[in-house]
Amino acid sequence: MPFTLLKEHRWEEVKASCETALSEDHTDWNAALGYLLAMYCCEDVQTLSAAAQPFWDNEYYRAAVRYAPAETAAALEESRMTCAYRLADKAFWAAATPEEFLAAGEAFSALGEYGDASRRYYECQAVVEKIRLEQTYREAEEKMQSGKAKEMDDAKYLFSTLGNYRDAEEKAALCDESAQKIWVRQEKQHLMLSVVLAVLVLSVAGIVAFRFNTRYGEVKEQAARVAQNLAGRTFSYSYEDDGDFAKHRAAGALVKGTVYYRTEEMRSLCFNADGTVDYETRSIKEVLAYPVDMEEPRGYSTEYDGTYQSYSVAANMSGEIYLVLGEGRYALTVDENDVPTAILGYYSEPLT
Repeated sequence: MPFTLLKEHRWEEVKASCETALSEDHTDWNAALGYLLAMYCCEDVQTLSAAAQPFWDNEYYRAAVRYAPAETAAALEESRMTCAYRLADKAFWAAATPEEFLAAGEAFSALGEYGDASRRYYECQAVVEKIRLEQTYREAEEKMQSGKAKEMDDAKYLFSTLGNYRDAEEKAALCDESAQKIWVRQEKQHLMLSVVLAVLVLSVAGIVAFRFNTRYGEVKEQAARVAQNLAGRTFSYSYEDDGDFAKHRAAGALVKGTVYYRTEEMRSLCFNADGTVDYETRSIKEVLAYPVDMEEPRGYSTEYDGTYQSYSVAANMSGEIYLVLGEGRYALTVDENDVPTAILGYYSEPLT
């Protein structure tokens, strides 16, 4: 290999000389190594670790490693690992988006147990999770400022997905309280409007008043029927997910560096004949598998139940039907026989 030409940075001459040697003997590792060094403008194997771009997919690198003595091959491998770590570290510090941090994490993961690459991989994952939490928190805050019941419900759901991040739990409760107040205020406004319209109509024609009173009676009767049909019914929602653990395990393809959880959510309301309502809530996050080189993650399990002493059903002139339970007011859907089919808004998902 023309070391003098490399020291003098005469890269094209080095490549020409090495190319000639390789055309005569493709196993000439010295020539393959020389061409590789010239391509990346490096004087020797050690300076190759400072290359600005990855070089290990290069055919000359593969030839040099394959045919060189063990000592030289080991030096090339060390330069490769050093360069790969440096480029991954550079990508980490330049990253600004979750996608860029994930790419840096994959680069660290590819290094296996080299240096602190494994720890740096989990550092990238932690940054991505923090960005996701902050983005969700900001989106929930924007919806919270809208002053609209629907947006407030959406904000409550987003805050509830953040767990104990910042003050998400407190803001989820505040959104729930604000949404209920907005719904009540809107319902009062609707009722006030209905009454005003009724007065105006009564001044024009008694027949309209008659029809209004008839409709009002129908609404009350419908609310009473719906309340009666609730007795003895149980409404619930359940969800379970293992993050594809069973599928990946059966295939022998658990994803490296991934913590697998089993998530279970259950909510239920049981309407008793005596007018009370039993409620039950269960939320479980169980660790199924985690990388052997990390501290065991923690799951959680919360279960609580109790009884509401009473409930009632209200309906408005628009045909909307609500369940009044404790301090809350929740929309009901019913079938053509006024049999309730779902409770909306009790939690993020309907109870059916």
